[in-house]
Formats: sequence, C-alpha cells, structure tokens
Amino acid sequence: MLERERVGVLNQLGRTVDAVQAALQILKTRLRDWMGHFYVGNRLDDCDELWGARNHLLIACDEEHARAETFNTLGVVYLGLGFVLRARQCFEAALQRDATLERAKRNLARTWEAQPPHDFANTLQVEGPGTGCTVCPAMYPMTEDLPVLCAACCGRRPVGGKCPYCAHDDYVPWSDELADVASVICPTCHIGSLVKKAQFSL
Repeated sequence: MLERERVGVLNQLGRTVDAVQAALQILKTRLRDWMGHFYVGNRLDDCDELWGARNHLLIACDEEHARAETFNTLGVVYLGLGFVLRARQCFEAALQRDATLERAKRNLARTWEAQPPHDFANTLQVEGPGTGCTVCPAMYPMTEDLPVLCAACCGRRPVGGKCPYCAHDDYVPWSDELADVASVICPTCHIGSLVKKAQFSL
C-alpha cells in the first residue's frame, strides 16, 4: 500500500512530523489501520506522551496483522508508565509472534528486574474517575499543563499553539461540565465519545 510506504520513507528520512501526519491521513479513511495507529503511537512514545501512545498502540495490537514490534513498543510504553505486569504481557505477546525479536527478549528480562515504581505496577485495572472512550480502550489522564487533547493524534497538549506531536491546529475541548451537555468525539478512535469512567482496564 503506497500510503504506508510513504509513512515509512518519511520516518526513515527523519521527517517524523510529516510521517505522523501521513499516518493520520490513513486513519481518516481506515479508522482501525494497525500501521497508522502504530506510527502515531510510536511518535507519541518518542515524545514521552505515553498515555496517547498507549491508546493508539492498543488499537494497533488488536488488529490481526499487527507485527511483533507493535506489541514490543506497547510494552515499552507500559514500562514507562510503571505498569510492569502489563508490560510483561506485551513483551510475551511480541515473542509469541516473533520468537527471534531480541528487543522483546531484553525488555521482558527488564520486567523481572524492575522494582515496582507504584502500587499499580502489578495490576491490570486502575480506578477512576477518569476520562475515557465509550468504544475504544483510550484513557486520558489530563493535567493542568496539558488540559486538552489534540483533535488529530489524541496527545494531551496545551490550549495555545500547534500540537507539539503532529503540528495540528485543533484540539478537543474537555471538561466535566461539557460532558453533561454535549458529545465529545474520542480523538483516538473517532467513533466513541469521551465520558467519565470509574474504572479502566490497562
């Protein structure tokens, strides 16, 4: 597929913003394209926007053609978030798809050596309340310095300026008050709506 090849070439050339924009173009017409979600998730991971990366990579991993590297990258994201058990599951899934993937082997070994950084390190669910999607597994723990979501890539971002991850202009406004009066479309899957949830599966 030419669009996917273009994303890969742009990425290899170091044109990461152009690559993620091309991946987002793929997702406009093929909402669950694993490679599109992988490239967007990988970009967000590179920018240390780990929750946004998690959201895209979970959708990518849910598709049957997703490669082992996708699961490995999701595991790295979970490890960065401190969810050691969930990271281990991802590295094991990567190795089930490709038993020769050395990065996944090394990362799996790291999960057995890692000291749990918080009380949720060995859990598969976290308690809310928090902002999530009604359809996909996305969750958005927003902060005061990153109070809105990019309308294109779903990364948490400031209100002013362009998105620091994909250079998109628009953002998704979110507040508890807004949720009571209007439906806000999830910027990860573009199908479900944002809602307040009491519990999230990792």
